[in-house]
Amino acid sequence: AQVLVFQPIRLRKSLVLDYEIPAALQPHVQRGVLVVVPLRNRLLPGMVMALSETPAVPDIRAIQSVLDPTPVLREPMLELAEWMSREFMAPFHRCVQTMLPPEMRPQAYLRLIPLVTQVPAGLEGDEASLLRLLITRGPQTDAQARRKLRQVDVRHARHILQKKGYIRVDRLLRLPRTRPKL
Repeated sequence: AQVLVFQPIRLRKSLVLDYEIPAALQPHVQRGVLVVVPLRNRLLPGMVMALSETPAVPDIRAIQSVLDPTPVLREPMLELAEWMSREFMAPFHRCVQTMLPPEMRPQAYLRLIPLVTQVPAGLEGDEASLLRLLITRGPQTDAQARRKLRQVDVRHARHILQKKGYIRVDRLLRLPRTRPKL
C-alpha cells in the first residue's frame, strides 16, 4: 500500500511511502482508508493512496492497524486534492487534510522532556519555573505546561531551554479518534 503520512516529511521522488499489508488487514485496506503506520520510531496516522503489487524499495514495514475500514475520502475528493496540490503548489498532505472532517484530522502537539535532573545555578524566571515543573512532574505536553504555569511565557522559556540543551522538544501527532456523534 502506498500511504500518505500526515507529517511533513521530505521525499525525493514520491509523496507517499510503501508499506506491507498484513494478511489480517487485507480485506479492509483500500484507497482512502485511514491507517496507522510506523515511521522511524513513531506510529503515525496516514491514508492509503494506492495499492500496488511491488514496492518501490526492497525492505518495507507493515501497516500497524486500520483506524476505520470505510474510506474517509472517495475517489473524486482524492482527485481534487491531487489537482489542488499541483495547481496551487501546496503540500499534498495539507490538501488531503483540509478535506478530512475536523474530528479525523491528526492533532499536532509538543512534548517537553527534561534532559537534566536539577535546575542549573543561574537559571531564573520563566525558564527555571518550566524546567522545575518538567523535572518534578516528568515529560509534559506544551498544553499541560501552559495550564500548570499560567503566569509563565512557556513558549519563550521552551525555546531558551531547548537552545541551552536542558530540554528536548518532540513534535508528535495525536492519532484521530473516530467515534459516532451522540
